[in-house]
Amino acid sequence: FKDLAITSFYSTTGDEIATKFIEPVLGKSVAFDRLTGYFSIHSIVSVARGLQGLYANNGKMRLVIGIHDVPAELISAMSLGQLLPEDLVTKYKNRLLSEIELLRDEAQKSAISGLAWLMRLGILEVKVAAPRTSRGIYHQKRMIFRDKLGNVIAGTGSLNETMGSRENVEEMQFNLSWQTGFSGVDLLVQSFEEIWANEAVEVSVFDLDEEFATKLLLKTGNPPNPYLVSEATDAVEASKVLELARSGIAFTPFNLSSAVLYPHQERVFAEALSRWPVRVLMADEVGLGKTLEAGTAISYLHKFHQIRDITILVPAGLIRQWQEELWKHFELDFWRWDSGNSAYVSSLGESIGNSFAGSNGIKTPRLKIVSAQWARMKPHEFTKLRPELLVVDEAHAARVSETKYGTSSTQLWKLVNEMSTKVPHLILLTATPMQVHPSEYHGLLALLGLPEEWRDFQNYEESLRIIAGSNEKPTLQRSSTLANLIVSSVESNDWMPAYLSQEEMLQIMNLREKSNQSPLEGAKYVMAAFQSFRTILIKLHPGHFFTCRNTKSGLQQFGYVFPNRQFSSPEIVMPQNLNRFESGIENYLSGFYGKTEEALVPKSRFPIAFAKSSYYQRLVSSLYAANQSLHRRRAKILAISDSINSSGFDLGLAQLSDIVQEEDSVLESSFYDDLDSKLSLLNDSEIERVQVNARQELLHINELLAILNAEGEDLPSIDPKFSAVMKELELLLKQGPVLVFSRYTDTLKGFLSLFEKSSMAAEVNGYSFYTGGEVWIKTAAGVSEATKTDVTDALDEQQISVVFCSDAASEGLNLQSAQSIINIDVPWNPARLEQRIGRIARLGQKAETVNIVNVWYPNSIEAKMYSKLLERKDDYELAVGEFPDIFSDSIRNEVTELLNPGNPVTSNLAADLVNLRQDFQTIALKEIWESEVVDYPASREMRQDFVEYTHSMLGKSNSIDAFSAISSVPGNRNSIGLNHEALDVAANYPISIEVALKQDLFASYIGDKFIAFAVSNNPDVYRLLKPLSIGKLLRTIAGNDCLTVEDLGSEFSTSAADLHLRQFIQNLPNVPHHLLAKTIFENAPSAPEITGQVSFINLGKIGGSN
Repeated sequence: FKDLAITSFYSTTGDEIATKFIEPVLGKSVAFDRLTGYFSIHSIVSVARGLQGLYANNGKMRLVIGIHDVPAELISAMSLGQLLPEDLVTKYKNRLLSEIELLRDEAQKSAISGLAWLMRLGILEVKVAAPRTSRGIYHQKRMIFRDKLGNVIAGTGSLNETMGSRENVEEMQFNLSWQTGFSGVDLLVQSFEEIWANEAVEVSVFDLDEEFATKLLLKTGNPPNPYLVSEATDAVEASKVLELARSGIAFTPFNLSSAVLYPHQERVFAEALSRWPVRVLMADEVGLGKTLEAGTAISYLHKFHQIRDITILVPAGLIRQWQEELWKHFELDFWRWDSGNSAYVSSLGESIGNSFAGSNGIKTPRLKIVSAQWARMKPHEFTKLRPELLVVDEAHAARVSETKYGTSSTQLWKLVNEMSTKVPHLILLTATPMQVHPSEYHGLLALLGLPEEWRDFQNYEESLRIIAGSNEKPTLQRSSTLANLIVSSVESNDWMPAYLSQEEMLQIMNLREKSNQSPLEGAKYVMAAFQSFRTILIKLHPGHFFTCRNTKSGLQQFGYVFPNRQFSSPEIVMPQNLNRFESGIENYLSGFYGKTEEALVPKSRFPIAFAKSSYYQRLVSSLYAANQSLHRRRAKILAISDSINSSGFDLGLAQLSDIVQEEDSVLESSFYDDLDSKLSLLNDSEIERVQVNARQELLHINELLAILNAEGEDLPSIDPKFSAVMKELELLLKQGPVLVFSRYTDTLKGFLSLFEKSSMAAEVNGYSFYTGGEVWIKTAAGVSEATKTDVTDALDEQQISVVFCSDAASEGLNLQSAQSIINIDVPWNPARLEQRIGRIARLGQKAETVNIVNVWYPNSIEAKMYSKLLERKDDYELAVGEFPDIFSDSIRNEVTELLNPGNPVTSNLAADLVNLRQDFQTIALKEIWESEVVDYPASREMRQDFVEYTHSMLGKSNSIDAFSAISSVPGNRNSIGLNHEALDVAANYPISIEVALKQDLFASYIGDKFIAFAVSNNPDVYRLLKPLSIGKLLRTIAGNDCLTVEDLGSEFSTSAADLHLRQFIQNLPNVPHHLLAKTIFENAPSAPEITGQVSFINLGKIGGSN
């Protein structure tokens, strides 16, 4: 220090003080202690300046940074024990992390990452200071420097690490020990030591540990360690290996998503993309991850085959869900079409006002999500699009039905059918591909492109009868049909499916030869070996070729474990006065509800029965929901009446009924297809009829509201259903977290008000509210807005014990930390109930049994029907997995009969399910979908290698705390995959290799495409690394393992490299093999090929293999 040109007092700009004093002194320091009064991102940036000199001296720094602007109410809450000090600091840690996202200056980001690495390397220790009381703030500024000769500089003054202080005039007074003696510095040193040891009276300090440093690094893009100097300069860089693996096609699907796929999803990925163009129906049962499967396929096509124009057609209520999932898991920024504002909105909330398909030279986003309902009502607009890939969710809504009047199709089917001849790649998604009539599934297959013989529905239907009638004696006619279908399937493809045996391929070749001679000869040949050709038919059936389907029962055969389910329903007793209300609802709905709308559209067919049953669901959800709904209904009828009084008017479709709300998902029904987009102008007599009907309906609404008003204002407290739910909730909370579901936000809010008045609300850790439009978490620290991920994390970390959910939470949320569900109301469609149950009864659930409590008012129709259904597991699985509409239609029919006594509807659910189970379609498709289902090479060992690699690299540092919960098991937020941030942190950590580096590691390329890693012990002799051994390679680079012959392919020389690399890719089960298949899309693009010269780039050396 004595050799530096410094003085003891400075009064100048903060930048001058830093340049003339702080940075030169740090260059000579071996220890630096700092107190600073402000906790902001710029504190970190400023402190980082000059620390490289300290690092070069093998020095260390201790830093205390203060939380300056703590709200007084938070300090008071902390002093009263209502808020833990750690919670206060956590809030400010999160604020600091959020500020980093606003930085645009790369130099500032670099400074932060360098400082974070110093924290992780143990050179810098940081603590946060918070005042113990609300009377003051932590506002101390102090610097203490020590050099290697024992000299000390201690200073204090106004200098702070903020943006403004760099330009502001500041004052600093320094005591130099060689001038003033140590008495001038001892008091400042002693005060610092008290604060550092958390012994100061007015201040509490808390560590900013390596876990926080890791988060800082992740926020700045996880840059490599700038201070890392490898002891083995020719060793391979693990970070480079990760970078290459994430870019290589051989490592799909592991490098496509931050989410980790289950084996069955990996298999669907490879199978779905095994044809070109990609035209496939993804049809896994509810809860098995179709959205993630589709997202992986989309990501693959976008990343590796430059498919840039993609449109996803989804139900209106799922648009945000899809957008969030694609951004979160794949970093694909899809823009949703906001028809109300005529704008596209990005994942980050950016907006582009435009016409739907673009105009005046303005282009629309290339990645789009569009409401199926909007597209159905605006087909001329939608069909202007020319995407390369069209994805259709809930594709079963695109139906072709056989009626006594002939064939009819929904608007959605017509829309997709028109697009299917213009779009090369088409992916359909549905959990229920098999509907009641075979024509409905045949209609979906037709969209994907059936071979000529299969387009005839009678031929398709006959194929199902052939497969279902395994023991029937073949006829010549049936044999002829079978021969034609097989030949048609083979001739529609330019390849022979790999799952055919050599003997089967020979039989097909002989059949084609004989059929070319004479159709009769072909039929005779098939008839002589009918069962063999029946097996071939199953393998070549379009239902097999086009459909990827997994079922829970099928997966259990391969070791998948799903929890047992315990269903229960508490008994509810309705008071006499509420029985009167229930009877009044039935009277109102049967005689008066919807009459106003019917009068408004005298020349159109108003779906009154459907409307009544939908409104009935809402009214029987809870008393609170009934009250709110009736008030809204009254307001609407009054508005119609007032408007009619003013003048006759033309009502638009959107004004038709208040039952059409997003949470009802009523718009998913196709009954709007038949409505006129404009309603007729009313004449005088029709206006009078509207008025009369409106007055009658208002009279009955007022009577119902009067019954409820007589019960008092606090309806939730007197609702017997809510009382039963409270008792069940109290019992289930003793076992663990609970999800409380309702279809209706009104019901959720009504129950929430009752819960918050109870002692339970104060006893639980916290709770959350999750609906389509509102998400928040409440803990001891207060209420905070949240995301879907926040809710999942809070539940996993036991910060909350109850989640109040609408059906928006039944899609895509993994909440298996809970083990109980209470359904305040139960969906009529069992597939929707299964969606709710699937939040907890899923892979990864640790409890052996989950609890499902269904709550009904006594004697309700759904209670009676569900009770019977749940008694028979086979019936329930059939209703949920294959025919959910059968069950929901049965309930709706029963309700319709209740509300329309003069129009009985015949329905026998038990008989219907028996008939369906024995139906030839059910038998045949079950055999088609389950044929040739084989287990898929497990990637879990690779992920276990990732876990062991991360732990071995970070085990001796505090950084492991951030990743201590990582797991090789897929399906949860801690699952580690190839894109996991823990691997980046581990790959950049310093290593000391103690093993001999005997082998060269190469990156092999075809053209500019990275293909695989290659290992070489001898010049011009290589062996390729199997993709699933990438984790083993990382462990080898770290010196913790060695590659074995099982991790590598066979040897080859440079001269054989091109053929060997191509065969290597072709033989990988995880990589899609795009085999050409003819489709109805005539101008199909060529199947993608990897072209170019083979090259090898040396990445460095690794330890020898065993």
